[in-house]
Amino acid sequence: MSDSTWDDYAAEAISADVATSAPDLLPTVDAAATDAGQGDAASSWGDWNQEIADDAAVSASSEVAYADEAYASGFDAAGDAALSRAETSLDVADSHDATAGDYYSSAQGEYQSAADGYATAADGISATDSNDASTYDAAGVDSAAAPGTSSYVSDSDDAV
Repeated sequence: MSDSTWDDYAAEAISADVATSAPDLLPTVDAAATDAGQGDAASSWGDWNQEIADDAAVSASSEVAYADEAYASGFDAAGDAALSRAETSLDVADSHDATAGDYYSSAQGEYQSAADGYATAADGISATDSNDASTYDAAGVDSAAAPGTSSYVSDSDDAV
């Protein structure tokens, strides 16, 4: 399962960057956030099903132990009933274990889709940032500035 606190922070940070740098990528970020949320939900359902499978396996084991005691004490009908309950519990365990695996697989796909979407957005931001850096207005440079000092003059937030 992912760390939702970090995922939320990362998604907010990427959304903020996209909103200012490349607003056309907002649908990509929104889709990635949705995929991450669906991954969390699938992982949670996987955990829930795995817990049921684990509990059913413990129950089956307990029923087998009880059946052994019942047979040893001569209570064959009780032993047979316990083994029947154990088989039912094993069926439940197998079913929920398979379902958990399906949910975990689905979560993995959702997380990969989210990662791909965030990577696409990050690439888009990077491309936008590199375009900004390579196309700045040379008229904003103070040619009289001392060597080795920052000479970029601007009213924007990215001035050095």
